[in-house]
Amino acid sequence: MDHAAARDRMIRHQLVARGVRDRRVLQAFADTPRHRFADPGLSPAAAYADAKLPLGDGRWTEEPIVLARVLRAARAGPGRRVLELGTGGGWAAALLAAAGAEVWSLEIDAALSRTARERLDAARHAVTLAVGDARHGWPETSGTAGPAEPFDAVWCSSAVENADALRAICERYLAPGGRVVAALGRRPDQRLSCLTVDPGGGFGPETKLAAGRFERLV
Repeated sequence: MDHAAARDRMIRHQLVARGVRDRRVLQAFADTPRHRFADPGLSPAAAYADAKLPLGDGRWTEEPIVLARVLRAARAGPGRRVLELGTGGGWAAALLAAAGAEVWSLEIDAALSRTARERLDAARHAVTLAVGDARHGWPETSGTAGPAEPFDAVWCSSAVENADALRAICERYLAPGGRVVAALGRRPDQRLSCLTVDPGGGFGPETKLAAGRFERLV
């Protein structure tokens, strides 16, 4: 099985079979080969497996179904500005960009960010990257001017363990009425959720997207 066949199988068996019907989301996965953001030594079957892909130092790329739910919850598409906190290997940023969103991504690990930059450039995805701690805002030393406006959606690729930390992220980055997609809680009781921030800074009802195991952000 080659990479194209493995990618098609991933879309049919891991996404469509689990209820993903959004054409924009499915097309983003078709247009964004996962193997180009993974260890080049992986076989096609392994690169497109229904599993996390290790990045080293306890980091990983999420399963395809998790990122499909992220794209849908963030409403990624033309005219939407999305901030990713935790670039990792770059595949999630590439998927968001392929769906049509304007994507900014912040990564604390400089080596990972460099690798992601190389992969995104090779795939011709226009994503604004910087190295820094998400808790301290967009770094002035990034060489890229910080965002002029807050974002329509924020995707936290690592777990936010308490409400105060989540609120601080939203106050710093998110526009009123924006959506935050994040892994919440501590192991073993973590879940991927989406919340809307109302104009007063409060959270709307939590929409639970999936249970799982996630990295720790704050």
